Amino acid sequence: MNNELEKFEDSDDEPTLDLDFNMMKQLVSSRLDRNCVKTCRLSRGANNEIHLLQFDNGPDCIARLPRNSINPAEKLACEVATMKYIAQNTKIKVPEVYDWDCTTHNIIKFPYILMERLPGQHLYRVWDELTIENKINVLSQIVDILFEIWNKCQFNEIGCLYMNKGRDAIPSFTGPFKSSREWFDVLIQKEKCFFETHGVQVLIDKMNMNLADAEKRTAELVKQLALLQLKLSKNNPFESIDLPPFTLIHYDFDAQNILVDWSSVDNTIKIVGIIDWEFSHTGTLWELCDYPIWIQEIEYEPYEFVSDKELQRNQENQGLRVHFRNEVIKIFGEKGGKILDMKEKDRRIESLETMFTMVHGFSMLECYLRCFIDQF
Repeated sequence: MNNELEKFEDSDDEPTLDLDFNMMKQLVSSRLDRNCVKTCRLSRGANNEIHLLQFDNGPDCIARLPRNSINPAEKLACEVATMKYIAQNTKIKVPEVYDWDCTTHNIIKFPYILMERLPGQHLYRVWDELTIENKINVLSQIVDILFEIWNKCQFNEIGCLYMNKGRDAIPSFTGPFKSSREWFDVLIQKEKCFFETHGVQVLIDKMNMNLADAEKRTAELVKQLALLQLKLSKNNPFESIDLPPFTLIHYDFDAQNILVDWSSVDNTIKIVGIIDWEFSHTGTLWELCDYPIWIQEIEYEPYEFVSDKELQRNQENQGLRVHFRNEVIKIFGEKGGKILDMKEKDRRIESLETMFTMVHGFSMLECYLRCFIDQF
């Protein structure tokens, strides 16, 4: 285990939160009944700042503060409830929540979560140094974790409050939903309403477009969104996967959110924690059974230069995907393998997820829509 304090690079150019660190120490000391003596900003991402809090006695603590304080309070409450649910219903190690406040009426004037600092290293920091045997071991553990989630966290409906970040000014039905098809229809409708209301002004402000051109281009985008809704109503790509029971989906189950204990003594590795449940939701087995993003196949353009190192990594990842698929079939049965195969052949759902579970600017959404409608 590596207890060295890790600092991460900031992921965007936005300013840091204007915090009074003395007030933060005062708040934390009061809430946890321990004397906080030091604070240290660990990272600053698009959605949150992460701070390390140290005390004159007892273990360290992590404070996570949303960068955007206008996000609905229920979003923070939902994350806290999810972590508590996972801790109570599975053996998966998640941070214990010590205290939280979803308002700005506390003394630091920011929503916050105070949580346990789990031991271990982030998997992405050590993955390239692992032997093939250890990589295979980690992938097997990941499949076991996915199965435990599937086995212990089952639901009859799909729930998703804030996947489409940044459009919360547009009111919409937030679920639960009876199917992925119903959920995506709401997400598309939300985008449609957003650009009907704000699209013209977005083009004028961000692209210096004149009013007539902005109105014409916005009308075309809204028309394309309506066309997509019509196509999906006639040819539903979700039909074969919208089968209850549904399950809990982490949504960002990537190597930066998987903590491992890698022993240099006997070269063993064990997953010791899963963090960042901010955008977790209930979804389908299709969403749960997926190749980890860091071993997925990379598609290169015909003219693109690929180094020998990249070719070697791709060849290694191909073998790791075979192992992962075999483990999925062993644990989930043939249906797990069929899902992985379907993902390789039918990219419609992946394309929809790319379009509507992330926030895109006007031009990018235009491009995605054009490609989807032309291709499918």
